[in-house]
Amino acid sequence: MSGPCLKFSALYGSRKNNFNFLRLFFALLVILSHSYPIIYGTEAGREAEPLYRWSHGQIDFGALAVDAFFMISGFLLVGSWENSPGVLNFAGRRILRIYPGLIGCMIFCVFIAGPLGGADLTTYFTNPDTYRLFQYVFMRNFWNSVPGAFPHNPTPEIINSSLWTIKYEIFCYICLALLGLVRLLKPVPLLTITLAIFVFYNVLILRNLQPLFSLDSLPKIANDFLVDPMPRFLTFFLMGSVFYLWRDSIPHSTLLFALSLVLVLASYHYALDFTLPLFGGYALLYLGLTPKFHLPWFDKYDLSYGVYLFAWPVQQLALHYRWPGSDQPLLLFSLVLPPVFLLAALSWLCIEKPCLQFKKKRLKAATVSS
Repeated sequence: MSGPCLKFSALYGSRKNNFNFLRLFFALLVILSHSYPIIYGTEAGREAEPLYRWSHGQIDFGALAVDAFFMISGFLLVGSWENSPGVLNFAGRRILRIYPGLIGCMIFCVFIAGPLGGADLTTYFTNPDTYRLFQYVFMRNFWNSVPGAFPHNPTPEIINSSLWTIKYEIFCYICLALLGLVRLLKPVPLLTITLAIFVFYNVLILRNLQPLFSLDSLPKIANDFLVDPMPRFLTFFLMGSVFYLWRDSIPHSTLLFALSLVLVLASYHYALDFTLPLFGGYALLYLGLTPKFHLPWFDKYDLSYGVYLFAWPVQQLALHYRWPGSDQPLLLFSLVLPPVFLLAALSWLCIEKPCLQFKKKRLKAATVSS
């Protein structure tokens, strides 16, 4: 039974956590959020998104979900680093977790969703642009369109706008490994680094410098620096890492959970950037570590990554074929869930899970041989 006397470390050590369930929940939030720009177009869709309107333009459901993904990753991956015999083992684990599902999704997008989405098949497979999505395997420039697909949708040719965050996740993995190699993965140094990034981005950039400039008037490198989400993602990722490193001292307190929620909700009008990393992070990890909500099914079937990867092209196809109700965001969200879950299950059972089992076998063999 959880209570103020229990620390995060005691609950994390039990392995009965809810992080797979939470990741799936936030993947569903991404689908809901994307339903608006897919139906109304990018700008109008964002303006119509409920959380964006409720928070006065500070955040939408998709951004909230991605912040949560980075927070959970930061919390869990420090433990993965500590349990890895070396940096190559850690890198191998991350590659086998990210790339098989990503490549499987890219193949689906280019060879199935694009042709089904109305692309001109007389030129589609001979057009070099058809295959430019695959350059993202090397984390080069993100190209998320295929020629001629979804010609009558509000976002024509856009095959998968969910993939853009993956390169930032990989960058966070690299930062974590570098911090580990130089022995800065300790509570106080990492907290200092995290707070420095947070203050620099939220206070110096967003609150002071950015409003002084018209982004269109700035050089491209300065423009990219001001609007790049990397500092935000890195803040959430490292804050999750800090929570892990302080897990022996942080109480799993229902009172602190309630207080954190109150502080986040109280900041909905202006200051979510300041309250979400710390107080939102605590509330998220509290839920992730609460054993009485543990659902063992999600320990066996982690569909969150597949749901995140495959939802956008399925939504585009639903709108392309004018499924009844696909012109309304909530109905579109509901309509695509069955095919998205089917694709996510296939991805998990046929691609992701076998690769994860390979990872475990290799790790066990390396441990025995050493």
